[in-house]
Amino acid sequence: MFGIGTLPDLLRLAVLPVLAWTAVRDVRTRRVPNVVWYPLAALGIALLAWELLGHFPPETVFDRLYLIRVGVSVCLVVPLSYLFWRLGGFGGADAKALMVFAILLPTFPSYTLAGTEFPLATTRLGVFSMTVLTNTVIVGLAYPLYLAARNLADGEFEFPISFVGRRVSVSSLPTAHGRLFESPEGVTRNGLDLDALRMYLRWRGLTLADLRSNPEDLRDPDGIGETFDPTDGAVHRAATDGGASA
Repeated sequence: MFGIGTLPDLLRLAVLPVLAWTAVRDVRTRRVPNVVWYPLAALGIALLAWELLGHFPPETVFDRLYLIRVGVSVCLVVPLSYLFWRLGGFGGADAKALMVFAILLPTFPSYTLAGTEFPLATTRLGVFSMTVLTNTVIVGLAYPLYLAARNLADGEFEFPISFVGRRVSVSSLPTAHGRLFESPEGVTRNGLDLDALRMYLRWRGLTLADLRSNPEDLRDPDGIGETFDPTDGAVHRAATDGGASA
């Protein structure tokens, strides 16, 4: 038997397929269209207004507790998400997702399946978006340790770069994400952005092998012939690292 705490909680289930799609797309391409977040935010605002009407005027302790939790979610989690993005701790899609969560799921929803109530665990604060934010920060702090352990297992450990990156083959660069931490001069924090590399290759209609085999001639501005749409450098924009768009 399946039970739901409130009608807004039922409507919130409708966003799960969208969030799953954005997660898969983000992992594969590091791109999530902005248009995805507008309807989710609109739904969140509508559901939040619906629930707020049921708690006004705040006559009981539960009403006041709900309003406090909503205040924490909207007035604290949203600004923190934006701040982490500005500081470079979150990507743009991560920050937007957390902002949407803060509006769409300010408190813990309630679902019952086969006599078991979900979520299985809640927090004393009771702010669902804060739990998501906290878990995100914890995972983010643990990721450098994972990278270091992986590099150590591969016999490629080098302090401190092994905590922030991993060695990849040159042939994988056209489909890899991120930026290079090494240059001909050694380790650098301002290495080549791989999106920029793909944009250049597509603009020139070249492959990475072409670029590596003839770098001197390709640096000559007079040698620039026909050019193509560079796109935005996303992996999914082209079938190869040349100029053919998918």
